[in-house]
Amino acid sequence: MHTIMGTFILLFHINLANSNRVYVHPFKLFSLGNISCENPGLQNKMLPDNNLVVPNPITFPHNVTEEAGQPQKDTEVSGQNLTQNSVLAGLQNELGLRMYHEFRKQNASGNILLSPINIFGTLVTLYLGAAKQTAADLQRLIGIVEETGNENCTSPIDGHKILHALQTINAPVGESSDELSTAAWLFLNKGIHLQKSFVDGTHDFADNTYLKEVDFSDPLSAEKFVNSFVEVTSSQKVKGLFKGIDQTTDLLFASNFHLKGRWGKGFDIHQTKIQEFSPTDKSSILIPLMSQTGNFYYINDKMHHCSVVKLPLNNNSFLMLIYPNNDKDLFHIENHLKTHVIYNWQKYSKKRCLTISLPKFSMTATSDLKEILKKMKLPQLIDKNADFTRLSNKENLTVDKVLNTVVFEVSEQGSQEQDNCQDNSYAPFQMKIDKPFLFIVVENLSNAILMLGRITHPEYH
Repeated sequence: MHTIMGTFILLFHINLANSNRVYVHPFKLFSLGNISCENPGLQNKMLPDNNLVVPNPITFPHNVTEEAGQPQKDTEVSGQNLTQNSVLAGLQNELGLRMYHEFRKQNASGNILLSPINIFGTLVTLYLGAAKQTAADLQRLIGIVEETGNENCTSPIDGHKILHALQTINAPVGESSDELSTAAWLFLNKGIHLQKSFVDGTHDFADNTYLKEVDFSDPLSAEKFVNSFVEVTSSQKVKGLFKGIDQTTDLLFASNFHLKGRWGKGFDIHQTKIQEFSPTDKSSILIPLMSQTGNFYYINDKMHHCSVVKLPLNNNSFLMLIYPNNDKDLFHIENHLKTHVIYNWQKYSKKRCLTISLPKFSMTATSDLKEILKKMKLPQLIDKNADFTRLSNKENLTVDKVLNTVVFEVSEQGSQEQDNCQDNSYAPFQMKIDKPFLFIVVENLSNAILMLGRITHPEYH
C-alpha cells in the first residue's frame, strides 16, 4: 500500500508542477469529518441512513424526462475546487492507465476505448455502499488513504464530495447536452430497496440515473426487458448490454459515458476524402480522412518514437493524437504510456503550422469492471463475498455485474471555422494519420483524462 500511495503522491507533485499550488494530501481534501482510526468502529457506521428508496418496475413506453432527482451540473470551479479536481485527476489518470494496460493484455491488436473518469466514478459510487474490508479495499484502489501505520483501520472518505468534484470536471466539457452525457442504470431483484445515501451518490455520479425493479425469476424475459430499457434510455446508443442473467441476480449496475467530439475549429467537410488506412503493414482499408491546416501544439518525441499533436475540442477539452513513427513503434509507445510521459508531451509541445489528416470515426466499447479487477488480482472488491451492507436492505447482497459503456464520436463539426497559419514563409508540415494510433481526451483545467484508446480499424456510423 505504501508503494501505491508513493506513486500517487509523486503523481500529484507532477500535476503541481503545472499549477504551482501548495501540496495538500488527497486525504485532507476528501476525509469524512472527524471519523478516524481513533474510533475504528465508526467507519462502518458513517453517514447512518435508515431511509430506503423503493425502485419502480420497468414500464414501456418510457418517458426519459420523467426520471426524478437528477443533479444540476455545477460549472463554477473555485480555487478550492480546482485543487480538488487536480488531485482527483492525478489519481484517476494513474488508475485509468493501469487498467488500459490490462485491456492491452486481452486485446493485443484491436480497437480499445475506456473512460478513466467513468471507471473511477463507478468505484467511488460502489464505495458508498461498501462496508468493512470491502470499503477499505475500494478506498485503497481509489488512492485516497491516510497513512496511520494501523493496517487494521482505514479512515473513511466522503464519496459524495469526490463524485461532486468529478461532476465539476465533466461540467465545462458537457455544457451542451449533445456533447457529453452520462447515465447510470441499476436493476434490482424484487424486494431489494436501496439506502438513500447510495442512491444520492448515483445521482452525483451521472446526469441521468435509472433505478428499476426486475423479476429475475424468469431470466430470459428479465434480460430482454432490461436491455430494451437501456436501449430506449440511451437513445439507442447502447444495445444488448447484459448477457447471462440468472435467477439468483441481486443487482446489475451499468453506466454510459457518451462524448461527441466537436472541434474548437471545425474541419471543412469538402476536404474529407476517401483514402487508404493501413491496420497492419500487410493490409489496407478505405476510410474517410478529414483534413485541415492550422497552428497546433506538436512534438516529435524521439525517445518514444512518436509524434504528438493537440487538437482543441469545444468547451474546455482537447484531443491528443499519438502517432508512431513506424509500424512497429505502437507497441513501444504503449509500453511506456505513463502519466509523466503524457505530462511531458503537453509541457514541451510547441505551436507549429500543420496540415493534419485524420480518420473520421465513432467508437463504442463496453468493459466488465469485475473482470478487469480479477485480471488486476483484485477480485474480492466486487465478488460474491464483498460486503455491500450499506447499499441496500438485503444482507449479503451480491453486485452481479458492473459494466461501463463508452461512446465516442468524431466528425468534421466544430464551433468555429478553420484558420490558416499566420506564418506563410514555410509550407505547412504534413501529418497524415493513416495507420494505427493512440488518442487521449483531456479536460483542460484539471488535466483529467476523460477517454483514452487505440484505433487500429477506424469506423464511422
